[in-house]
Amino acid sequence: MFCPKCGKELKPGARFCSGCGASAGQSLSESRNTEALAQASVNKSPKNKNIWTTGLLVLFLLLFLGAGVFAAYKQGMLDNLIASTPWGYDGSREREERREARDRKRQKEEEAKGVTTAAFTETTTAAAEEETTAAAATEAETTSAAMAAMETTASYYSSSGYPDYSAPAPNYYSYTPPPTTASSYTYGGYDSSYLIPNSSYSRLTEADLAGYTKEQLKIARNEIYARHGRRFDTEALQNYFNTKSWYSGTIAPSAFSEDLLSQVEKDNIKLIKKKEDSMP
Repeated sequence: MFCPKCGKELKPGARFCSGCGASAGQSLSESRNTEALAQASVNKSPKNKNIWTTGLLVLFLLLFLGAGVFAAYKQGMLDNLIASTPWGYDGSREREERREARDRKRQKEEEAKGVTTAAFTETTTAAAEEETTAAAATEAETTSAAMAAMETTASYYSSSGYPDYSAPAPNYYSYTPPPTTASSYTYGGYDSSYLIPNSSYSRLTEADLAGYTKEQLKIARNEIYARHGRRFDTEALQNYFNTKSWYSGTIAPSAFSEDLLSQVEKDNIKLIKKKEDSMP
């Protein structure tokens, strides 16, 4: 004997199938109908429950929104009624008097606030003016004290034989070089200052070289090398730089490298050489 639903062989005398649980005497169509009804019953209950829950939520929201709209409408009608009725919506003088009292109280508070603001502004302005006046007085006292100190210092140096330091400082880079002697390249005991003091750190121009002789330009050009300790094959040049306190010749001409020079110094050397070669 076989199960009418799944076809599994049944034991003799068995009332239900051990495989699918169907009744041994139930037909395949009846078994399927029974199973479908059971499944529909299981699926139907949660679905119906969800529908009821959703419906209740929607109903609650509608009631809540309706109550809000009605309250707003009612309040608006009440406000309009109060505004249009001379003695209040209920026609009572007492209600109107209370409203007028509230208006008078609000007006007094606003007036008091305006007075307080004006007083505060006036106080702040007075304090600012007083502070400005005090600062100006302090600055004037400081300036006066500084001027007195400067006058005392200048008077001291003047009475002590020192130079007048209140005068503008001289421009040490605008002096006129003394004349040179081509045979010796010496200045006859002149001090050890540079011929062109800024040739090692400032880019020179044609205007900076105006007024120099050809021999002076030669010295100025080699002065850049001398700053780096280069020695010279020419005895006249070597003797000239030996007289300078800043010169310390330690590098032989053959061992000297142009890499020791900055780009500004290289450009100045070219400019001086060009000017030097253009002169007779």
